[in-house]
Amino acid sequence: MALVACGGTSSSSTGGKKQYKIAIVLSATISVVDDMVVKFKQTLSQDGLDVAYTEYNGQGQNSNAPLIAKEAVQKSPDLIYVVGTPYVIALAQETKKIPIVFALMTDPVGGKVVQSLDHPGGNLTGTTDAVDVSVYFDLMKEVMPNVKNVGMIGNISEQNSSTFINQSKAVAAQRNITVLVAPIASTNDILNAIKSLKGRVDILFTSNDNTVASAIGTVIQVTLNQGMPLITNGSFGDQGAMLGLGSNIPEHGVASAQAVEKILRDGVKPATIPVYQQSVKDADISVNLTSARKLGVTIPQSVLSRATVTGQ
Repeated sequence: MALVACGGTSSSSTGGKKQYKIAIVLSATISVVDDMVVKFKQTLSQDGLDVAYTEYNGQGQNSNAPLIAKEAVQKSPDLIYVVGTPYVIALAQETKKIPIVFALMTDPVGGKVVQSLDHPGGNLTGTTDAVDVSVYFDLMKEVMPNVKNVGMIGNISEQNSSTFINQSKAVAAQRNITVLVAPIASTNDILNAIKSLKGRVDILFTSNDNTVASAIGTVIQVTLNQGMPLITNGSFGDQGAMLGLGSNIPEHGVASAQAVEKILRDGVKPATIPVYQQSVKDADISVNLTSARKLGVTIPQSVLSRATVTGQ
């Protein structure tokens, strides 16, 4: 567990202005999440909130969640901002009093941390990165019309990953596509999981999974080395993924900050703040043409015209 502490444990006044204490809990160090947290902090600062942060990082190990949750709650911050489903669930179990704002949680209702997206009902609200799974399979068919077998890797002990994989199987079946799953328990399993799918699938599709996301660079490199086309849950074209689709992550930072402002500055209860969800039209598509050429895949102009393209 890595811990960076900034400030004390309760709100205070600095020069007549109230200073709030926010604990930031991250499941792992991931570049897109780091960028989102920067946007989160910038928004709060620009909107005039004086904040001292205490930061915790699980380093990609879900087993750290209960300990980090307990330590964060014991510090009695004014609010906790958390990324990573296992950590959201651990914090929800640890406190019913401290307001919690989560980000990028695929299925907060299924994870039983909110009653519904419109009416969370407890001390948690936040943002969900869920994109209709059918959009991914429609994109696959657009790029590779003859796709028949899709491989997926994921830590099925993660509630968000299990839900996403089950949804993918159902959507794929409607399109006469078979999904083959290679489960992983940690990032150490990624290489063997991908190798086990080689020759059996037309494309690898990454689930919305914290374990996979924390090692997305490894996933991209291994699939390229194995000659396996890849579509990522998330826009990782700039990192070498052939094809990716996901939420506009920085906007989740802005939406999270706005929820925090309502809670801390305006006294609104998390129970009444709807969970933020982007529309499908706001999803980001990314294409890496260098990777596509290496894999022998031609990306149609219909996709390139609406994507962020790298590797030209």
